[in-house]
Amino acid sequence: METLNKGRLIDLLSRKLNLLNEVLAYSEEQRKLSYQDNPSKIDNLIESRAKCLEDLDKLEVVLKRSLNQMTEDCTDESGFCEKLIGLKNNIRNTLKQIIEVEKENKAKLLQERSRLQSKLQNVNQGRKGVAGYKANKGYSASGIFTDNKG
Repeated sequence: METLNKGRLIDLLSRKLNLLNEVLAYSEEQRKLSYQDNPSKIDNLIESRAKCLEDLDKLEVVLKRSLNQMTEDCTDESGFCEKLIGLKNNIRNTLKQIIEVEKENKAKLLQERSRLQSKLQNVNQGRKGVAGYKANKGYSASGIFTDNKG
């Protein structure tokens, strides 16, 4: 493999690591916020995170193509293999961190959803209770009784 291809491969892996670090930063920022308090900010974080993931998908296609063109093994003394192994380990560690943070975010969102569902149930029950106290708009005179016991 030419030095240019090696450099390009290192550059692609570095860009992948940078994008993963951005995704991790967005996920950690999302973990700090409550959707109920900051829905617009969380929506912006999710959109930014989605854009990074789209860029990662595009980068993966280019990266796979570059790796498929790699014909020689890593036996040179230029430190190329060490760089690849280091980047691979950094990428793997970053992915593990992203997974952990996303699990926490998912659990937090599920808790918020269940809290909101219980609040909605309480509101609906209250509405049904209030409906019994509202005056009937279609009442008739024969339907009204008064207590004459004294």
